[in-house]
This record gives sequence, structure tokens and C-alpha cells, in this order.
Amino acid sequence: MQADLQLIKQRLFDYAREKIARDYGFDVPDSPEELSQEVLQSIDQQAVANPLNQEYSNDVIFHAVVRTIGSNSRKWTTYLNNSQKIAQILSDFCVEEVDRNPPSCFELASLLPGQSQTADACAILSLARKLSERKNYYASIVQASTEIQNRFYKHEQCYMPMHKLFLSVVAYFTDPSNGARSRKWPGMGFPLGSEFLRNLHWNGFKPDRHIKRILNRWTNDSNFNQEMEPLRRNVQQELESLQRIIDRRNSTLSDDLRLSLIGMEITPENHKENFSQFDNLMWLLASYVEKKGKESQCNYVRRSD
Repeated sequence: MQADLQLIKQRLFDYAREKIARDYGFDVPDSPEELSQEVLQSIDQQAVANPLNQEYSNDVIFHAVVRTIGSNSRKWTTYLNNSQKIAQILSDFCVEEVDRNPPSCFELASLLPGQSQTADACAILSLARKLSERKNYYASIVQASTEIQNRFYKHEQCYMPMHKLFLSVVAYFTDPSNGARSRKWPGMGFPLGSEFLRNLHWNGFKPDRHIKRILNRWTNDSNFNQEMEPLRRNVQQELESLQRIIDRRNSTLSDDLRLSLIGMEITPENHKENFSQFDNLMWLLASYVEKKGKESQCNYVRRSD
């Protein structure tokens, strides 16, 4: 079973092109393909083949942090409209400068309107402090990834696919347990942790509430119960494999992992090298067209050829 990407693009174009263009700050496009390209270019989450071979300065990582948390629970255009002022009070994302002369949490929060504005601002400043404590913070992500890969090889006698590594690394750095506090990314649960790594050009899915709702709806469609069974079985096997490596089995994490795996499974083959592109188009569909409580009967998932 795979999602019908062309249908998703067409529905976005037919029912939401003006609003999406306004929210993302570009001219109204002339075609479904142009609409999707404009959005994906604005988000800038092109995945690299192997993120462990990349080198990122702490300032680049901090910018990714701000993009991630700054757009949390608020429209992307809201973040974009305030991005220059945010960059100004965060010393153009220079970690050393922010650590030396941090803005007040309330000053930053004023540029992040919404219910979570204070928590988001404080999380950004907490992450700046965490980055300042280690000169090459990205090396700690690579080190944790390598340890996870070694653990996977010991269990499975094969190398860990990058999409599974993505999920495992997010779970590792968003672990809320007391024993993991020193490594946890402040202000980030599994969905935001996924977005953070995607802003560092990792390849993965972000299972936020919109994506969860639409994936649950698609995969529980009674019209495709029999066709979905192999997908569910494969996802369950991969979930159990991940749980052995992550060594955590709480229901929230399991749900995040399961729906991320489902999203990756139904991604069209020619988009699996960049799950973020398909995920972002799904998110637009759920947010602008298939809104909660107003979903259509349109069938977005097809049998694979």
C-alpha cells in the first residue's frame, strides 16, 4: 500500500493554494507541482545520504533548534515574520554570544506568540546553554548514533537502516526519564526531536498530532483491512526490533514509533530518500484540507503495483 502523492498535491492545489501561499510567503502557484515545490523549498529539509558524515557547528545547530521550537504550535509564516527580530536578539544564532549575554526569556517569548510561547523561549535558551557546554555538540549525536548502531548489530547481526537510526536517535535524546536528563533536548518530545533532526537534514518522519490523525484514519479504513494487514505486520516487526534497541516500551513512544514507521512504509518509493517531503505534504493535507472532524471520503492510499 502506498499513498497517492499526485492526488495529495492536486487536493492541496484545488482547495488550499491561496491560503498555503499566503501562510508560507510566496505567490499563488499555477500548478500542483509548483505549489509543493514552493512549500518544500521554504521548509528546507532536503535529506543527506548519511548525516553521520556531516559536520555542523554549534551555531548551525542552534539555528536548527530555533527553527524547530520557534515554529512549534504556530504558523510557519508567524515564525518567518519574526525571524529577523529573533535572529537579532539571539546574536545571529551565535551560541557564545547568547551564552555570554542571554536575552530574557520573556523578550524572546514576545516573538513566539501562542500558548507555549514562554516554554518555547525558555527551551531555546536552555539549549543554547547546553550547546555552550560542548564545543562540538554534533559529535555527541554522532557518538550516540554509533553506539546505537553497534547495539543493533549485536542484536540483529546486520547494520541498522538509516530510517531506524533516525527513530532511535530521536528516542534517545527525547527520553524524559530521570536517568536521561543530562542528554535530553530541552522542550522537545519525540515529534519536535524528529523535526530538529530533519532541520539538520536527517531523513525521517515527524509524528505530530495532524500526521497521527490522518495516518490512523488511512490505515484503519475498513475498506482496506485485508490489504493493510501485511503493512501492519511488517510495522509491528520493525517496532519490536526498535524497542529492543531503545529499551523503552511506554505507550506514547510506541505510538510515535509505530506511526512513523507506517508513514515511512506508505511513502512512495521515489520519495523514501527524503521522507520529510512526503511528510510535510501530508501535514498540509491534514491541516488545510482534511481537517479534524471534517475529513472527506477521498481515498489517498492505493494498492502498490
